[in-house]
Amino acid sequence: MLRPVALFLLTALGCTPAARITDSGYNRETIAIMRRVIPATGTGVDVGAFKGELTRGLLEAAPQGRHWAIEPQPEYAAKLRQAFPQVTVLQLALGDSAGTVSFVQAVQAPARSSLRRQDYPAGEEQTREIRVRLERLDELIPESQPVHLIKADVEGAEYLVFRGAGRTLQRWRPVLVFEYGHAAQAQFQVTPAMMWALLTETHGYQLYRLRDYLADRPPLTADGFKQSLAQDWMFVAVPRS
Repeated sequence: MLRPVALFLLTALGCTPAARITDSGYNRETIAIMRRVIPATGTGVDVGAFKGELTRGLLEAAPQGRHWAIEPQPEYAAKLRQAFPQVTVLQLALGDSAGTVSFVQAVQAPARSSLRRQDYPAGEEQTREIRVRLERLDELIPESQPVHLIKADVEGAEYLVFRGAGRTLQRWRPVLVFEYGHAAQAQFQVTPAMMWALLTETHGYQLYRLRDYLADRPPLTADGFKQSLAQDWMFVAVPRS
């Protein structure tokens, strides 16, 4: 029996190996997980949808489902609405509070846009700030709506998104696929121990690297999670049975 799943992908591109980015390896692994865990009528939430590659993956995995796409950059939100009329597209950012906040757009590399300024490579330093709506995931999705998959790409704000989704995680016991790396640690001051405690101790998850989960390998230990950060940044968190 398929379990309800929330899938969080949170990507800090400024610190990831170039080869992994250019071949979209993590996207292929994510779509494989979507197909494994989401029923045809399932619900997906794509947080930080950007150009919609993984929004499309949600629709392919659950063509009869109900889906949300969250994207704070207005130009990309508009394109998502046009490309995916069957998806509820919301132009906002997610965190652990609500209000209006400053959002930093990376002009030459918009995929690196974030609630916080990043460490940009030479030639990609130009930014502009816009004001965006900030919400908690728990307040966006009706409590009666099962959540099967949430992908989130928020450039280091993973911890804040999870803190704002606690009710959803506890009610529907979702799986979380997420990025954790340099941006979270440097710009948001979230240590590996903080992330581990929130997901495994507060919400009762087991963590895997994406490829390990797909290969049915054992979950990571706390030390294994920390050590894997030297070469990995994508993880999947699955609720304990």
